[in-house]
Amino acid sequence: MENTTSHASGKTQLILIVSNVMSAESVEQQGFDWKVLPVTADDLTTALDNHQAMETENHARMLKWQKEHMVADGPVEEPGVLIWFVELLDSVIDITDKNPEMLYTLMAVAVEATKARPAHIRSDFEGGTNATLAEKILENLKEMQPIKINKVELSHMAAVSIH
Repeated sequence: MENTTSHASGKTQLILIVSNVMSAESVEQQGFDWKVLPVTADDLTTALDNHQAMETENHARMLKWQKEHMVADGPVEEPGVLIWFVELLDSVIDITDKNPEMLYTLMAVAVEATKARPAHIRSDFEGGTNATLAEKILENLKEMQPIKINKVELSHMAAVSIH
């Protein structure tokens, strides 16, 4: 199944997959995953499987560090996924060209999107398989409006942030 809303505008659309345990504020330090739309349910399921493994490890690590007083006490978020739906207005980002400029621009897009609004989709890994979650995410995207980001403005921001 492919998301039929993607590329309808002729612009690059993608989803950002961010850690619930580490939070949206951790995007610059901890990273994120992304999928350019359209994406198949199988490809998204694989990404969610990988993300869940990382989330489970991060959750266990945070709990351990809390016991060792290496991080502040308080609730540790459960493993889950935060999804932002983004459309780049200025030009298409070639995600297959993994050059530093593209990666810095993509990082700037992620930072901008996570600051712009709460996640479009927030889900834990309870109550079903990642295949079911992938289908649900793709179906929900059809009803959502993406965050529209101008790549040109962010390219400069990304270049500045690395110096």
